[in-house]
Amino acid sequence: RLLDVVAPTYFEVEFYISFSWQDSRISESCTATETDAEPDFQDPCTLFWRPAMNEAWTLPTALLGDEEPQVVEDFGTTFHVGQDSTAAGTSEQTEGLQRSYGQTAMRIRARFLTIMDYRR
Repeated sequence: RLLDVVAPTYFEVEFYISFSWQDSRISESCTATETDAEPDFQDPCTLFWRPAMNEAWTLPTALLGDEEPQVVEDFGTTFHVGQDSTAAGTSEQTEGLQRSYGQTAMRIRARFLTIMDYRR
């Protein structure tokens, strides 16, 4: 009977998200460095700008309550040196790549609010 059914208030999903950005200051190609790696002045790949994953997430307002999305799997951050790099010598630049860019990817789990009502 529909009178006994309680409508769900949220649904939980896991999804893959990828961020990429252009930055002409990238001077070295790096593959899958830790997203939250502490700066190490011996390793330039930890010094390049990257999105701050520990700050508040800016995702749709349909997120349920105060629960922040959880990072299920972090695939790391990769940097590619393009022809526009202001910091790299020509030997570090990737042939045919016009712009330097960074990319990070991860799998996230989050709850989203749902407004459902069963009517007779």
